[in-house]
Amino acid sequence: MKCYLQNQKKNNIPKYDDYIDVTTFDHVFENMRNGDYLCEVEIPNDAKCYIQSDKYSKKIKTNKVTVKKITHIDDLDQWDNESSSIEAIKQNGLLLKFVKKQTYDICLEAVSQNGLALEYVETQTATLCFRAAKQNCESIKFADRDFYVKEGNVTNTWYTFNGYTEQISDLKFHS
Repeated sequence: MKCYLQNQKKNNIPKYDDYIDVTTFDHVFENMRNGDYLCEVEIPNDAKCYIQSDKYSKKIKTNKVTVKKITHIDDLDQWDNESSSIEAIKQNGLLLKFVKKQTYDICLEAVSQNGLALEYVETQTATLCFRAAKQNCESIKFADRDFYVKEGNVTNTWYTFNGYTEQISDLKFHS
């Protein structure tokens, strides 16, 4: 069975309670971050395994793996084409920073999944900024200030963004 594990160090297979957490490709990008390696592994026939899942993720726990290939996250072929990039971004919007050719659709998917991905958007638009702020109000700290102004005296919940206070309902994005 072809599986994957995420790793902080190139030659270190992390074990938890004597088991290794591996996943299928459709869940592999959920927890990846800068500096990670993606290890393609195979589970031998004599390995002990079980599946641990909840509504957010699915992990395969095994006591043995055979490493087939180790690739640094920067070097994955995933980032070279739009459809592959979007599939990864759907799992973790912050992976936008690795996409080699950003498109509006990729960026929209990224900020919709995680508003903080706005930090990595090369060409911001008012729609992208608004979508990011709607998903995570803290993302406003990455928005180009040309895209919003504070208006009105609407009494709503106040949010603090990097030392200044704004109301998300008061933000008006210019197109």
